[in-house]
Amino acid sequence: MKNLHIGGMYINLARWCNQPNFFKKKSFLEFCELNGQRSSSMKYLNHFKNKRSDIATKYFNMKWLDYERNIINYKKRWSM
Repeated sequence: MKNLHIGGMYINLARWCNQPNFFKKKSFLEFCELNGQRSSSMKYLNHFKNKRSDIATKYFNMKWLDYERNIINYKKRWSM
């Protein structure tokens, strides 16, 4: 039963990553919320957030555009 939620998270992450328009413009949390509050996506997400809030807090709201901006800023800062 313990691995059921990890498998569900894996499936949801794969669904999100395999849809470039969602992956670039929506965070993982937003993607899961689009499925509805009572969906299995939210069930797995909430279970994972309860078990590993450190990871959820750091990564579930991250968007590709934020990541891309950070890389550009990093390169600018260290290219002097």
